[in-house]
Amino acid sequence: MINDLDYVINHNPSIYLDIDNYCRQLGIEVNIELFKLKQFKPYPYYIKEYYESNKVEFKSTPVVYFAQVYKNYFNMELTDYDLMFYYEGNIAKFLNKLEFEV
Repeated sequence: MINDLDYVINHNPSIYLDIDNYCRQLGIEVNIELFKLKQFKPYPYYIKEYYESNKVEFKSTPVVYFAQVYKNYFNMELTDYDLMFYYEGNIAKFLNKLEFEV
């Protein structure tokens, strides 16, 4: 098992081609995406960072917490509106912001 994918990719940039060529030799069709999955600890919310672009995807983040997770990841300041959400048709507001580390 590879413990540090950053090391492997940075020290062997042809690894993507090696895997693709090997799969072709075996007659296996594959789609390879290189990404890093980070957790917003201690919660089960994740960010998927792609190596080949600046694209990111937020995974398993509940809608009511999305603004807090998004702004934390991009180092933006939270506002009172970021703590507001709808609950059963009513506007509600979190009293405390989420505390986590990436």
